[in-house]
Amino acid sequence: DSCLGLTDAVAYLFNTQGSGALLVGSDAPLRVSSRTYNRTEMGTYGQRVPAFEAFTLVGADRQAWMIGLHENADYRTNIGFASLSGFTTVIHLSLRDASGWELGSRTVEVPPYGHIQLTSVFGQVGTGSVSFGSATVASADPAAQFAAYASVVDNWTGDAVFIPAE
Repeated sequence: DSCLGLTDAVAYLFNTQGSGALLVGSDAPLRVSSRTYNRTEMGTYGQRVPAFEAFTLVGADRQAWMIGLHENADYRTNIGFASLSGFTTVIHLSLRDASGWELGSRTVEVPPYGHIQLTSVFGQVGTGSVSFGSATVASADPAAQFAAYASVVDNWTGDAVFIPAE
C-alpha cells in the first residue's frame, strides 16, 4: 500500500493549469480525495472533496437529494455536476425550502465527461432568503450517469461545506 500526494494534480499530471472534475480509474483498489482551496495572506481555506464511486452516481433509475442548503446574507449555495457519460446529460434540478415546498427548478445540460457548477443557485431561480433548504436532482435519460454535490459557502470567510447528493 502506498500514497501519492499532489499539491496540484492538474499541473503535475497534465502540465497545465485549470479546474474541474477528474475521471480517475484503476484495475486495482484505489482511494481518491481532493481539496479545493483559496490561498490568502493568512494561509488557505477550503474543503475536502471525496471521490464519487460508481455506485453513488445518479442515473435515470434514481433521484438524489442534497439537504442543509442556505442562501442569505451569510451563506450561498453552489451546486455542481460531473458527467461520466459520453454524451450531453440533461439534469433536472429542483430547489425546495425547509418545509419541502418547491421554490423553483431548472434544467442543466452537462457536456460529455464535463463538469458544471452553478453559483448562488437559489438566486438563479429567483428565490429570496433560504435556510435549511434542499435540492433534488434526476435525469430522464436512461443512460445518464453523473455525480452531484452542493457547496454551502460562508459569504464572510469563504469557508465551505461539501454536501454530496445522496
